[in-house]
Amino acid sequence: MEKKNIERPKSEKSAQQRALEKYAENVKHINIRTDKKIYELFNTYCEENQITKKDFFEKAVQYYIDNH
Repeated sequence: MEKKNIERPKSEKSAQQRALEKYAENVKHINIRTDKKIYELFNTYCEENQITKKDFFEKAVQYYIDNH
């Protein structure tokens, strides 16, 4: 059985590229290093509550700013 390379039409590639570029304009990356115990607590909480780390972090930052 022959394998055929399936290529997307150029219009799809450019639309995908435009979407990635727009996404990159609207988000910033944060890298942190933390104690292993804190990371495990954070990770476990997110998994148990079915929340993404991104959502947790954003809500925690907003809560802290609003309340301090």
